[in-house]
Amino acid sequence: METREDRLLALTGLLAAGLIAVAVIFVLTWLSDVRRAPVPYPLQECAPQSAVIPLKMPPDRLP
Repeated sequence: METREDRLLALTGLLAAGLIAVAVIFVLTWLSDVRRAPVPYPLQECAPQSAVIPLKMPPDRLP
């Protein structure tokens, strides 16, 4: 017959295993996202030229 302490220990172990699983999935997802090279966002294709605000242009590309 199970005692109350056994149930509490089983519940604690189950919650700890769930927390570890969620942490591992989070870390693996974060690492896979960090290691991937960012894809440049093509602003000229999405918006008309008048709506694009240049942040900072190098001197050789000034109009």
